[in-house]
Amino acid sequence: MNADHPPIPAWLSGRPLAGGLVVPWITPQLPDGRHLFGSIEQTSSEHALIHRLCGVCGRRIAPQPLVLLLRMSDIPRQCTNEPALHPQCAAYTAVACPMINGTLKTYRSTQPPGVPLTEDSAARRGSPAEPWFAVWVSDYDLVIDHGNLCASYRRIRTRRIRPITWSSQRLTP
Repeated sequence: MNADHPPIPAWLSGRPLAGGLVVPWITPQLPDGRHLFGSIEQTSSEHALIHRLCGVCGRRIAPQPLVLLLRMSDIPRQCTNEPALHPQCAAYTAVACPMINGTLKTYRSTQPPGVPLTEDSAARRGSPAEPWFAVWVSDYDLVIDHGNLCASYRRIRTRRIRPITWSSQRLTP
């Protein structure tokens, strides 16, 4: 185990690794075998959203609770285009993902090869990273938001909303 990476839970032991981190189920892979962390493979993501599969392990999320990880800008819209996660997968992601745990201070400034540019990713390119939140819910509705299939909790009572990363300097323009 690398001291720079959190321990991998037994629950995720069957997932592939890259650089000592678990590769989420929705992460695209290039023909040369490299994984594009920080990007979403759209087909896998939509499949996970529709069939209630975890975005990290790819297993069915049942029974609840499930966790949606949202950026601060997603909170007012009450939806995300990223699939829900099992609580244990969300806990690992909250410490392992450098964007979500606050280690990265900006979004990437260039588009990775082979990943389609979306309106959302184009708008974030090179921008300061946003705080992330874990939204615990029992279910979600499927909606279209900004042209993407999303998990929405607008009509679902939330169990809790907890900040994962929060920094006052990120909130100032």
